[in-house]
Amino acid sequence: MKVLVHAELGGGVSEWKGISGIDGMGVGEFVEWYTRNGGTLRHSLLSGNYLPQGIKFIEITEPNGGLCKLCIPTIIDRVIQQAIAQHRLFVN
Repeated sequence: MKVLVHAELGGGVSEWKGISGIDGMGVGEFVEWYTRNGGTLRHSLLSGNYLPQGIKFIEITEPNGGLCKLCIPTIIDRVIQQAIAQHRLFVN
């Protein structure tokens, strides 16, 4: 599966900003985590055993006073989603 290239899973993450998911892991922590656990993550994805983690639900107030409900995945799941999206863009 070509999506699982190291550069695609780990690359570009340092440019992200935003809220951490339920794991509390930030961008800087992900890079360190991936260095230690990237092989295990790759294996679980390739073997079909990977299960996405839970989602953090938050509400933010919009400028008009309304509420916007957001679902925030963990950074690991965001990286996987982004790698798949980028791969699909370049394949098609």
